[in-house]
Amino acid sequence: MKAPSLLQVTGMLLLLSGLMTGICFEGLRQQFFYPDILRMPAGYVLSTYHRGGVSLQLLWYGMTLGSLLLLIICLLLHNSLASFQKKYVPFITGVGVLAGLFNTLGFIRWVFLVPSLAASYVDPDASMATKQTISLIFEAFHQYLGFSLGEHLGFLFLACWGSSFSLFLYANTNFPKWLHGLGIVSSLGTFLGLLEATGWEFAAQVVSISSSFLILWIALVGFYLYRLPTLKFGRAGLYRKVGQTSFERVN
Repeated sequence: MKAPSLLQVTGMLLLLSGLMTGICFEGLRQQFFYPDILRMPAGYVLSTYHRGGVSLQLLWYGMTLGSLLLLIICLLLHNSLASFQKKYVPFITGVGVLAGLFNTLGFIRWVFLVPSLAASYVDPDASMATKQTISLIFEAFHQYLGFSLGEHLGFLFLACWGSSFSLFLYANTNFPKWLHGLGIVSSLGTFLGLLEATGWEFAAQVVSISSSFLILWIALVGFYLYRLPTLKFGRAGLYRKVGQTSFERVN
């Protein structure tokens, strides 16, 4: 049995990242009222998290792993994209790595920090002063790791990666044009979500919808990458297999 190429392995990982993030995102939407709950008071968020138990913590763990996978995938993908010798390839890799890093930092607080805070907050012996202190700690990390790093920088670099990688696929491969369009539109919507900080309330709904489509786009790109067994990256670009040992350039 022929071993999969590095490009196919990257595609499988990208598909896994998209599916894992999409499933966990939908699970959080159903069980945790995410992302609307992020605008609720700290006490309500912590109490709801505690009621969710281990299953809710595992969903956040899946979101964290999905973002960490994206970081690794961008590094693996750089090896193939660099074959095109395009000046903007380092930019695609750089913003992709930063997107994975900042989203990982934003999500990981829900795996390790928030469970402890939630347990202390709902403790029957906890005084009002203790609950207020816990709420302040939660809000501080929520603003720094969540809003600043995760929702702002994470979404910013994810939108940059999605749009730049979509343009690269459109210009250099035989990927379907609708996939390129989906990447551009969902990335633009994710970028517009940053305007929530300016007071535009509709931005929260925009980013919720567009990020869902961007997750779908990530999974689809991984699927198409995996289904390219007859294509390979060479020093001058992308080639299609036309014989047992011969290839023709396709970009």
